[in-house]
Amino acid sequence: MDKLRERAVAFNKLVNIEYNIIFGKAGKLTHLTLTFDKKNFHHLIGFKYLEDRRGLLNKDRAKIFDAIINNEITYCQICNSDFFYDIEKRFSAFVDIEHFLDNNGLIFKFNRKAKPAAKMQAKYIMESTANNDTAYMCIDKRDNQSKFFCRSFFPKEYDYTWGHIRHTLLYKEKVNVITREKIVQYDKLTPKKGKKDN
Repeated sequence: MDKLRERAVAFNKLVNIEYNIIFGKAGKLTHLTLTFDKKNFHHLIGFKYLEDRRGLLNKDRAKIFDAIINNEITYCQICNSDFFYDIEKRFSAFVDIEHFLDNNGLIFKFNRKAKPAAKMQAKYIMESTANNDTAYMCIDKRDNQSKFFCRSFFPKEYDYTWGHIRHTLLYKEKVNVITREKIVQYDKLTPKKGKKDN
């Protein structure tokens, strides 16, 4: 399979998925529903850095995603970019995006003061490991909605979480919004059955 299409197919598996996540700090619980839209693939894979491919990629992002799925835009067309080295590590790790999301990594509340010069916009940062690689996913709120989305994805090259506020993961479930199938991936909120009081 074409390498670019392989990553689009991996992301397409998430379009009908929601992750319901509960985490806490100092007795305060936060509930986050993470959703996915094929338009977000463009930014997550790093297309904005490919300045010499704007004629190819500066179009409706959903249509670009569909063109990749249909093999109309291919890996060969982007890997020859003079700027591909800027996204190569991200591109390589992105094939495991669902595995990163399925693993129960660390959650941090984004602290703008930690990196005042950074242009990153996010509410939370998730740090997760898959296939011995660690990556960060920056999570932000969708406009005028209660749900969240992955704004950015990149592999760990240094500790990006320094200065951000760590929270404790308490519950995480993965839901298929079409079939309503639910997989509980982590649960520290439900009392364990069969425990006897001493």
